[in-house]
Amino acid sequence: MLRAFCMGNEMKTEEAARALAIRRAATMMGGLEQLAERLNLPERQLDYWMRDIGTPPDTVFFDVIDIIIERAGKRSAERPAYRAAA
Repeated sequence: MLRAFCMGNEMKTEEAARALAIRRAATMMGGLEQLAERLNLPERQLDYWMRDIGTPPDTVFFDVIDIIIERAGKRSAERPAYRAAA
């Protein structure tokens, strides 16, 4: 699991945020294999970045953010629809 390290009140950030974004996109895509295929990158490389080992290039990070935005409004099959209280 991705951990954020606190240094005072500040979090160790950009690298952790990129790792979290990759993890989120992989979840939204249905797994790391599907994300790797979509980004045309080796699954192993994404795994390293997702575990905060190294930093993905900006172009990859922006593609990951695009995937998150694209899928943000889509409801996953396993998540039930939200129902408002009557």
